Amino acid sequence: MGIWQAICAAGIWSPVLLPEPLTVGRYLWAAILDGSLAESAWVTSKRLLIATPLGASSVCPWACSRPAAGG
Repeated sequence: MGIWQAICAAGIWSPVLLPEPLTVGRYLWAAILDGSLAESAWVTSKRLLIATPLGASSVCPWACSRPAAGG
């Protein structure tokens, strides 16, 4: 976290792209308190549970039908 803070203090990147650790911590704490972090985590989990099988099913037929490398 010290390196993270030092990069932020040096102004190498915009705070929009790389906020300071304390800013992130405050945001996460507020999101925990108001319940939005749990809600967002649930939405993300649902998206992953839907998208992962869809992505795998669209790639596997193509990847599984190719001959093995070196053989």
